[in-house]
Amino acid sequence: MFCAISGVTPTEPVISPAGHLFEKSLVTKALKETGQCPVTKQPLSVEDLVAVQTSGAIKPRVASAASIPGMLSQFHDEWDALMLETHTLRTDLHASRQELSHALYQHDAACRVIARVVKERDEARSALASARGAAAQSAPASGKRGADVMEPEDEDTKRAKGGLPAETVEAMVAKSKLLSKQRKTRVISKTLATVEEIAAFGDKPTSTPCHPTKCKGILAIVVNPEDTNVLVTAGADGSVAVFDVGKGKRSSQIAAHKKRAKALAWAGDALLTGSADASIKIWRDGTCVGTVAGTHVGEVSAISTHPIKSHAATFGADGAWGFVDIALAETVSVARDDDAAAGGGFSCGSFHPDGLILAAGGNDATVRLWDVKTQKKSRGGGRARRRGQLALLFRKRVLPGDFGVGQREGLGFAQAEGGVFVRVSRRHAQRGRV
Repeated sequence: MFCAISGVTPTEPVISPAGHLFEKSLVTKALKETGQCPVTKQPLSVEDLVAVQTSGAIKPRVASAASIPGMLSQFHDEWDALMLETHTLRTDLHASRQELSHALYQHDAACRVIARVVKERDEARSALASARGAAAQSAPASGKRGADVMEPEDEDTKRAKGGLPAETVEAMVAKSKLLSKQRKTRVISKTLATVEEIAAFGDKPTSTPCHPTKCKGILAIVVNPEDTNVLVTAGADGSVAVFDVGKGKRSSQIAAHKKRAKALAWAGDALLTGSADASIKIWRDGTCVGTVAGTHVGEVSAISTHPIKSHAATFGADGAWGFVDIALAETVSVARDDDAAAGGGFSCGSFHPDGLILAAGGNDATVRLWDVKTQKKSRGGGRARRRGQLALLFRKRVLPGDFGVGQREGLGFAQAEGGVFVRVSRRHAQRGRV
C-alpha cells in the first residue's frame, strides 16, 4: 500500500472516506492549505480521516541505503530522474510555445486576408457605382441614336434617363404634386417664434459632455421630425449621441464610425449617418441595419432625405452626389460634377420641399441645382460671397424657390417644428432663388 501523495509506503497511514490512503503528516498539511481531498477535490477535514492500525515492528533499511556509497548511488539515481523529468517539461514547454506562435501567425494571416477581401469588395462597389453613374449619363444620348432600331422596354422594368426606377420617379412626382398643393395653402403657425423671441434666446448650460473630450468637435446636428424631443449630434470622434431635449441630457451614444461623423438625416424611424470613411450607415433603434459604401471616394459631407422617406441623397467631398435606396441600403445612381470636384467637392446639400429639385453647395462657394428625375444640372443657383458653404436649406414660404446659404463666415438660422431651435452665429448670409 502506498501514499496517494508521495507514492511511498506511509509510516502513519490514514484513509479518507473515499477510500484513498495517505501519509497522515502530508495529508494534514494539504488539508490546512486547501480543505479539499488531494485526489477527489471534495471538501475534507482532519476529523474525517480514519487511522490504519499497523504493527510496530521496525522496517529493515534497504540494502542500498545501509552504507554511504549506497546512499550516494541512490541520490545519484534520483538526481538523474529529476533531470530527465525537467528535460521532458522543457521539451513540452517549447512545443507549446511553437504551437502558440503558429496559431498567432495563422490568426494574423487570416486578418490580413479578411482586410484585403474587404478592400477589394469596397473597390468593386466603388467601380460598380461609378459604372452606373457613367451609364446613367450616357443613356440619354445612346437612347436617341438607337431610337429607330431599339424597341421600347417594358414599362415595369424601364428606368428613367437619370438612372432611377420608373416607380420611384412616379412616387416622387405624386409626392411633389401633393406637397406643392399643401405648401401653397399652408397657414403660418401662430406659435412660430418671433424675431424678438429669437433675439432673446440664450445658451442653456450643461454639465454633461456631448462626446468624448479626447476628440473634440460636433460636426452635425439634427432633430427628429417625428419626435422633436429627440436630437442627434455627430462628433469628430466618429460617435453619434442621442439627446432627450425634455430631460436635457444624453439618452444614448452609438459608436457609428471609425472616422469623424460628418452628416446626419432622419428618414422616418431610420437615422442615416455619413462619415469621413466614405460610408453611409442606416440605424434603427440604435442598431445598424445597413451600410452603403463605394458611392464616394472622399468623405460624406451631407445627407438629405427625400420627402417620400424611402430614398436619400448623399453629398461627398469628391464632387458627387448619390441617390440611395434606404430599404435596400444601396446607391441607385451617382451624379458627378467635375467643376465641383476641382473646387473641393460639396460641403452641403438639400432637396427642395417638393422633392424634384436638388441643390448642392460646394467649397468653391457655388450652389448648383439638379433635376432629380433626370439628374441633369439645371439653370439657376448662385454664388456665395466667400468660399465654403456650411449649410443650405430651402424656404417653404415667401417664394416657392427661395433657398438660403449659411456660410462659415455668414449667418444661418433653422427652426424645426415643435419649438426646437438651432442657431449658427455668424455675420453674413446670402439668399438665392431657383
